[in-house]
Amino acid sequence: MPITINGSGTITPTSAVQPAGSILQVSTLVTNTTEDTTTSATLEDTNLTASIANVASGSKVIVFASHPFKCTRGDDNAGGGFALVRGSTVILAPQEDSGMGPTEYRLLRDGGGSNTWYAGRWNIAYLDASPGTGTVTYKTQFAVSAASSSGTMIINDDGDVSGKSWMYMMEVAG
Repeated sequence: MPITINGSGTITPTSAVQPAGSILQVSTLVTNTTEDTTTSATLEDTNLTASIANVASGSKVIVFASHPFKCTRGDDNAGGGFALVRGSTVILAPQEDSGMGPTEYRLLRDGGGSNTWYAGRWNIAYLDASPGTGTVTYKTQFAVSAASSSGTMIINDDGDVSGKSWMYMMEVAG
């Protein structure tokens, strides 16, 4: 695609239409270091939400997100999972095992006996092929795999797995 460089140094395409696959915009990086905890086996909102504005008709959005996490339980099977949500619609749900709650990416430790825990980082790059137009808001949700025996999932834990949750998006021409 031909481009021109105007007097201010801005690169401008000579055509108003960007070819499919072109990156049209990158949102601001949203970060959060606030500790957030759940003891629920039902998905609930984390403290991470971000928006991308002026999404054009036919565009796609790639969402990048990451959470440091720790799962604990007073029995074996300490685990949990995450979901990615656009608006109020879950677009990427956690995997579930029969008879248990979310076990996204097998963040599950079997046979550990009493007081098991599991720590790591959830990372996602997700292509949202139908984001809609205008301002599109994404958020993450989390849940433990088993709420019994004090099942707990912590993100941005101030103690063992401190870190920073983050999210940003890129709009891609369709």
